[in-house]
Amino acid sequence: VVRLDQVPHPQTSIFTADHHSGYVVAMVGGFDYDRSVFNRAVQACRQPGSTYKPLYYAKGIDEGIAGMRVGVISDAFGEGVEPGVRDRVREAVDRVRRRRPDVRADVRMAAFAPPMEIDVKSPLVAVLRETTAQILGRDPGVHGWAATCDANLLVNEGKTPTLVFGPGSIAEQAHKPDESVSIDELMTAAKIYALTILRLVG
Repeated sequence: VVRLDQVPHPQTSIFTADHHSGYVVAMVGGFDYDRSVFNRAVQACRQPGSTYKPLYYAKGIDEGIAGMRVGVISDAFGEGVEPGVRDRVREAVDRVRRRRPDVRADVRMAAFAPPMEIDVKSPLVAVLRETTAQILGRDPGVHGWAATCDANLLVNEGKTPTLVFGPGSIAEQAHKPDESVSIDELMTAAKIYALTILRLVG
């Protein structure tokens, strides 16, 4: 018999399902139900997101599944993905082919999100900075963002001046297990949006 002398502070959960039948095989929601009835397997706000992808892709490649699509994101900007990135992917695919001749794969560009920018002297930027300073008491400034979102479509395809602005912190909160925005920050952002729209179109 093994007994823990110290109750662990961090807790986790596990949920296992049969993908063929949909039946739940096992579910554990925490360390001790008598201490906490909170079921972390179904009640916790977790966002595993893309962390599963490497596991599925690796298993698929190892099993030689045909028709699999594997995306590669480059940190290079320009007219497309840096050629060196595609070369490294092709080399990796070739290594897999030599090890598993039954694997069929090709490397091609499926999609690319081009960079976007807005003139810092744009009325949209100027008004948003003014309204933010009025609500928060400080100028947010103008900052770059080494990622992408749908704003690139509005700028590059729709030819619409666009900027990215919102509550919370992209660096500290986005795509994290406890991703969230406080109600106070949400209300503050709503006030800034409303005031900005009124000044732009009013």
